[in-house]
Amino acid sequence: MRIRPAVLALVLALVAAPAAAGCTGTSNPRPNPEPTSMLTRQQAADAVDALIKDAVTHLSAVATIEIFARNELPCGPGFAPSGDDYAVEHTYDVLNYDGEVRTAVDNLRTYWLGNGFRPFNETKDPDGTVTGVGVQRVSDGFHARVFYNDADDLMISASSTCVTSASPS
Repeated sequence: MRIRPAVLALVLALVAAPAAAGCTGTSNPRPNPEPTSMLTRQQAADAVDALIKDAVTHLSAVATIEIFARNELPCGPGFAPSGDDYAVEHTYDVLNYDGEVRTAVDNLRTYWLGNGFRPFNETKDPDGTVTGVGVQRVSDGFHARVFYNDADDLMISASSTCVTSASPS
């Protein structure tokens, strides 16, 4: 699957915004702009992947995922990309999904909201159709998002809370 540059830019903007917003700022759903996790870099990456893999199991028995992007997003005090504080964020293409992408978004929203997540954001196309849903896990502040583009490419992303480079890796 090839993704056009404009679609790639949109996807990265949609994925990065919730993760970045979750680390700092006055509209932050996480109450503490300081690094909020004592996880190591690897533990955060593993937890993000586990969150995504769990979501995929609730989509379809035949769906598979392929990595699209792995990022470390600057966050924390001042949101400076100093490399000291960051959120681990991974995005996957969902392949072999045997259903309607709009249904996937609705199904994951329902699953997440019934299992310890709260709504974070949603995106809509010009006709008002929901094309993406973002949630935050109440227990640890991790974010997850499912969305599709105008080519009906289904994607799932997740991001950790802020971790610090001072955490052992």
